Amino acid sequence: MTRVHANILPWLLLHQYLESLRNRPEPQWLAQSDTLTFSSGCQNLTKYEYDPYGNTIVKTGALADANPFRFSTKYYDNEMGLIYFGYRFYSANLSRWISRDPIADDETRGTETIDEDSDGQNIYAFVDNDANDDVDSLGLKKKKQTPQPACKCGVKPDGFKMLNKGWTITATEYAFHFEVTIKMKTGKGYKPACCQYIQWIKSTMKLNGKKIEESAGHTPLDNTFHIDSLNWTSDTDTKNDWTDLNLSTSPDVFKANDAPGWGHFSPCDDILDDNVFKGTVVDICKKPVSVQNVVVQQQFKMVVKGKWPKVSYTPTP
Repeated sequence: MTRVHANILPWLLLHQYLESLRNRPEPQWLAQSDTLTFSSGCQNLTKYEYDPYGNTIVKTGALADANPFRFSTKYYDNEMGLIYFGYRFYSANLSRWISRDPIADDETRGTETIDEDSDGQNIYAFVDNDANDDVDSLGLKKKKQTPQPACKCGVKPDGFKMLNKGWTITATEYAFHFEVTIKMKTGKGYKPACCQYIQWIKSTMKLNGKKIEESAGHTPLDNTFHIDSLNWTSDTDTKNDWTDLNLSTSPDVFKANDAPGWGHFSPCDDILDDNVFKGTVVDICKKPVSVQNVVVQQQFKMVVKGKWPKVSYTPTP
């Protein structure tokens, strides 16, 4: 029976574990990146942001410290502060490998960094000091990064509809009714979580000739577009969780109803309620997020005017 010294055993176990990591399939979706996110369904469990050389800039999430796979999806040793690439350990703090290039010992194993301006090979350098453009997935050979297609929001042809459903009126109030449906694209880089629905309203309201300054929801009524209360995204990290608004059970379809209105009128009240509702679908994965990222939009007008209760409603598509 072969005896193993007690001080050697932990290193043998570590070697076996690291060998299993080195031989596991290399992820195709990421080589080196400035952002790495681990998620389950729609929930982000942890997120890291790095500089080009792997130094952690941002670390968030409940499992951020427990997760061992970090920069470039490689195993990170918390105690040593080193990243294992399969053949060598890398120090992000030093921006270099901590061991020699294997080519220095075996020329059949690959080619690494050669500094032609120096007197010889730079066998500790990391991707020729060009981490923005080059990658090294194993610690053996650098190569140019292959840009990965970014996720984006897409809406199917005729997949966005704001349907005017008219109005209802009672003894003291009225309400507009419309329905919003968004059918989003999936696959080929399209991701529903990149889509956000934002509803805008441009309104003027008067009661007995006196201008109303803001709505019950505190939206200014100054005949200028402002964001309305209906604001949805499938990203469950936001406060407006889609499960509270979405009537569809399909993950690539959003459907909601809205019924804004006005009330508590007395007979012969003179009313003017002039509104333009505009719905926009914005790509929030395209940075920076701005009005330039609008994927599709629609709008229509709804007007109520006259002396209560003999008021008229005018839908204008």
